[in-house]
Amino acid sequence: MSRFTPVLLLIGTTLAALPAAATEPEAPLPFTAEQKEAAYLAIGLTKAGQEWLDVCGMSVMTEEHALDLGGDVGEVLEVIVGSSCYGGTGAETALIDFVEAKPHVIFQNVALGVTVQETMTNGVKDIELGVPGFEYPVWAWNGKAYAFARTRKE
Repeated sequence: MSRFTPVLLLIGTTLAALPAAATEPEAPLPFTAEQKEAAYLAIGLTKAGQEWLDVCGMSVMTEEHALDLGGDVGEVLEVIVGSSCYGGTGAETALIDFVEAKPHVIFQNVALGVTVQETMTNGVKDIELGVPGFEYPVWAWNGKAYAFARTRKE
């Protein structure tokens, strides 16, 4: 089940489908503030005072989730970074695994988050990217990181 619910929004005379956050409250993240900061730095964000900046030097909005990918990877931190720096999608998503307290980026791409799939590759669950349109990239675990595997058409 996706954590997004489609919402129709009237913009002028055009209807646009946008994801809306689920109304269920989420459990607190099992990651510390220090781990989150290390993850932000690992994915290329820089800190300026109390703000985080993307590679374009623009202030960003972030959202974090804990995802269980199963297998040898287990639980990872998903960071969604919102900014116009990321084109029409408007966001970049990264998955960070902490090994011996150090952040390891195992996935990073332009996407509105990922949905963990039931299918598995090399003992780890596949992920589907949240992108605009009707074709969704599915990435599979190659033993070290996620790599593009196929496209699911709607």
